[in-house]
Amino acid sequence: MKAIRTKTNAMLTACLALGTLACPAQAGSAPFIGELMLFGGSFCPRNWAEADGREIPIAQNPALFSLFGTNYGGDGRNNFGLPKIAPPAGASSARWCVSLEGTFPPRN
Repeated sequence: MKAIRTKTNAMLTACLALGTLACPAQAGSAPFIGELMLFGGSFCPRNWAEADGREIPIAQNPALFSLFGTNYGGDGRNNFGLPKIAPPAGASSARWCVSLEGTFPPRN
């Protein structure tokens, strides 16, 4: 799985360096907690939340809080905020989603 993730990260880095989002899709069985995904539907898949700036209880997701802290809002005692990312212009049904479950990302 680590080789797949490394290859995926390298491809994403190359795509971002070229300034294009027309890169091949890569599906993984376990996303990183806090990973962002642009989803082309009118909802976010199970175990993902819309990146709409809402606040969620820390007790509900302590692992995600340990990554985000209060960078996106919340009081840091009872709740914390998810990032707020607008969908691409002209994409009425697309939305950004945040992974609530998965693998905790390594620090290096």
